[in-house]
Amino acid sequence: MPPRPAHATALARLHHAAEPLVVLNAWDAGSASVAERVGARCVGTTSAGVAAALGFQDGERIPRDLMLAAVERIAAATSLPVTADLEGGYGATPEQVAETIRLALEIGVAGFNLEDSFPAERRAAGGPPLRAIAEQVERLRAAREACDALGVRDAVINARVDVFLREIGEPEARLDLALERAAAYVEAGASCLFPIMLKDRDTIGAFVKGAGAPVNILWLPGVPPLGTLAALGVRRVSLGGGWYRCAMSAAESAAKAVIDEGKLERIWER
Repeated sequence: MPPRPAHATALARLHHAAEPLVVLNAWDAGSASVAERVGARCVGTTSAGVAAALGFQDGERIPRDLMLAAVERIAAATSLPVTADLEGGYGATPEQVAETIRLALEIGVAGFNLEDSFPAERRAAGGPPLRAIAEQVERLRAAREACDALGVRDAVINARVDVFLREIGEPEARLDLALERAAAYVEAGASCLFPIMLKDRDTIGAFVKGAGAPVNILWLPGVPPLGTLAALGVRRVSLGGGWYRCAMSAAESAAKAVIDEGKLERIWER
């Protein structure tokens, strides 16, 4: 599948629409088809869901080729723009990140997440939780240059800011730390900013005001409802691995009814 610059342009415009872009994060071709069928405006992917479906834990433990193969099937299953969760870019260097982005664009991706956390195994071994700002800036610049080189200039780089997720610094200092990273990431070519695990209404509003780019909020319990997020100026709301967990919970409930109660009909209920 060749690059899809028109999809990238369409995805970029959705970040400036009248209503926030709600992203259903698919984990396979079937879930991508469901997202399109119910009227989603784009399809996201979930690294956690893709990894779990293939027997891996989240945190860049899945090999890049398996992740990209799953993303390719998702992109082939829908006519909608696809924004892929590419974790930290599957590479230690900016050049390796650029290669990941090139491969993703060549299978039809219109945008992608890049996070500033180190991979899980490095963190578990005692490494720092977040990359230095200067290092992440170089990785984002390499990603943007890869987009430009393939003619996908509107590719949406959703730069994840993991200050709140990793609980960096004192709680009262985290907003400033996150905004410092946000400013640097926008300068490096980020299209959207994703302060994952930011839940507080007032802090979300302050981040939106200072971000300098559209803001993506992960919705999970404790986050304000969609209408409030829209009023705060949030432009994109994603569900992460939540939809995958919802599907697995429904599957487990039906399977339990079959095994524990002999209710074979549960499998056919809709």
